[in-house]
Amino acid sequence: MFKTLLISILGLLFLQTAKAQKPDSVLYNMKKSGQIVQTKDSADYVLQIMTPPDISTGAKIYPIREFYLNGKCKLVGAAEKTMFRMPDKTSLYLSFKGKCISYDYYQNGHLKSMRVCRDGIYLTDLTKYYPNGQLYTCEKFDEKYRLLKIDCCDSTGKVLAENGNGKWIEFDRDFKKTIQEGMVKDSLKYGEWRDMKDDTGKLLIDMFKKGEIIYSIDTTKKGDTVFMSTEIKPKFKNGDTSAFNTFIARTIKFPAYDRNNYTRDLIDVAFVVEKDGTLSNIEVLSGTDKAMKDAVVQAIQQSPSWVAGMQNGHPERVELVTLFHFDLSGKAAN
Repeated sequence: MFKTLLISILGLLFLQTAKAQKPDSVLYNMKKSGQIVQTKDSADYVLQIMTPPDISTGAKIYPIREFYLNGKCKLVGAAEKTMFRMPDKTSLYLSFKGKCISYDYYQNGHLKSMRVCRDGIYLTDLTKYYPNGQLYTCEKFDEKYRLLKIDCCDSTGKVLAENGNGKWIEFDRDFKKTIQEGMVKDSLKYGEWRDMKDDTGKLLIDMFKKGEIIYSIDTTKKGDTVFMSTEIKPKFKNGDTSAFNTFIARTIKFPAYDRNNYTRDLIDVAFVVEKDGTLSNIEVLSGTDKAMKDAVVQAIQQSPSWVAGMQNGHPERVELVTLFHFDLSGKAAN
């Protein structure tokens, strides 16, 4: 009996040891593409999948953790997993469920940003930090997916905006210069905002009301003030935007070389609708074929007058930007 009891005890100890040694997570060395690699040295990050999965919803949902190669946390969440095995590689894809939090860091090790998402897709909260570790901004998305501005601080920790009210500053990626600044009220932009377009030198003055832009002024344009948007937008005199596109398609004279070689091109053009409805300052912003770009400008120059844009009941100069898609193998369309 003693022998039987001893065997039973040893068996129980072996069972408990086996349970204690059973892994409660699996680690994978991962590439950004989702491919599993053998060594950490060849990986972009490390994925930890906790077991057993939660099956209360009928699906296998695994708690997930991702780590940068230096050990810092990259992501925390829960997901379904799908494994794809091929002769030369194995890939693992995750479908995140519920709340997940991702982290990004500066090279000095300080936290750069913390993003909270729903189902791995819908960003709900975004917190940013300065390189010195101080809080920069806190933003949230509401049910209408509007970006609400909650808190903003300067690099010394001084509070500029709190609980959605105060001054807001947006810096460039390196925190070397201000690219946007203005006031927020009830977590939305309001009043005058200065918008310095990075690397272009263009300064826009935008006027907001409850987060909606009322009008925008380009201060770098020559001559009178040029609005980027107005309360009443300019309108092609003979119809809407599609009518203008039809006019361009009928008016443009395609170069023989492009017709013969079935040229395709995307051409971005900016122009100003003057107070009297005439067009000026026609400028090609992008496009690859010079002859095609010249042909577009010539066609726009022949446009009938537009109905001017209106601001506060007065006609104003307004800049418009339109993209033309030309496919000479078939048709021309905007």
